Parts: sequence; structure tokens; C-alpha cells
Amino acid sequence: MSLRETTSKDNTLKELLNYCPLPPERTPAQFQWGHDKAQAAIDLYIKKCQKKHQGLCVCKSGLVINTSWPHLGASPDGIRYCECCGKRVMEIKSLFSKRNLPPHFVASEYIIEVDGIKYQLKTETRWHFQIQEELAATLSKSADLIIYTNKGILIIEVEFNMEFWNAMLKKLTDFYIHGYMNPKLLTQRLLQKLPC
Repeated sequence: MSLRETTSKDNTLKELLNYCPLPPERTPAQFQWGHDKAQAAIDLYIKKCQKKHQGLCVCKSGLVINTSWPHLGASPDGIRYCECCGKRVMEIKSLFSKRNLPPHFVASEYIIEVDGIKYQLKTETRWHFQIQEELAATLSKSADLIIYTNKGILIIEVEFNMEFWNAMLKKLTDFYIHGYMNPKLLTQRLLQKLPC
């Protein structure tokens, strides 16, 4: 969980529980563009990967809850299956403000170049936290981060990091069960204070 100490826990909880959803007509263009481009990103991904991977199949994913942690869930953008690699999580990122730039420029604050030929996701980013939770929820060992722009896609492999996940799991469980979310859900104090 990448929640800072200074971040409002009430606002985080309102967002997680969708207490004040935006009406469709007020959905920001940035979100709509990213949503609309998801299928284009998947199509490019399949085209790029199908020659290297036997029996490639991509399935859309909804909310996944691992029974070991029923208070946690994740929503990958897709799950890829192939005969050579097995199951792999897919996470798509498309940034509206940088849509006309090459993908590696778009993600420069999230990725680092390795050996001048490959990119790696930085560990202390929200994208990394999100993908680690998706990997844990789906019991997968690896994910493909797909960065989409009008110039194409960049695919970055992300491996499951058990040590990182265990530290993250402790923070998430403390937030939910021991510290904040459970008491607010049980008492509904936050819901009663909402102006919307």
C-alpha cells in the first residue's frame, strides 16, 4: 500500500468505497480516453506477442479476490495464457496528457533503463504496488505492464516479489482490519458525514 502518513484516510476510504461517484457526464476526458484505448492496447499486445508464444490467449479480468486475504482484491486489465509461459497478469497504462509521445517517454518517472536495451519498473511507484497486489490476488508469478500511446506500446515484465508483498500485505491488513477501514464500515460514521 503506497498510502503516505499525510494522506487523508477518510478521503482514501471514500474513494475505495465509491461513496461519491462522478456522474457519467462529469467523467474526465483523461479517464475516458484511457478506458477507450484499453482494447487497442490489447490488440497491439497480442500482435506483438503471438509469434513468440504458442497458444496465446488473452482474457479480460474483473475483480479477483484471493481467499487467503478476503478483505483484499485486485482488478487486472487482463490475464494472458500461453503454452510456454503459463498465466501472466496484464496491466495497461495510457496517459492522456502524453498520448502522442513514445511509450518509454510517457513512463519515464516509473521505469528505469537496464543495460541500454530493456526497461524495468521502479519498485517505489504506485504502478509497482498495484501490480504486486494483482499478482498476489491471481496467484501469478509475473505480469506484463503495457504502456500505450498513439505511438505504440512498451511491454515491461514485472516479477512477483514475495518479500515486497509480505510488507505490503501487513500495511493493507492493518489499514483494513486493525486500524481504519473495519471500524468505519461497522459504524458508518464516514457515510453519515458525507455531503453528497
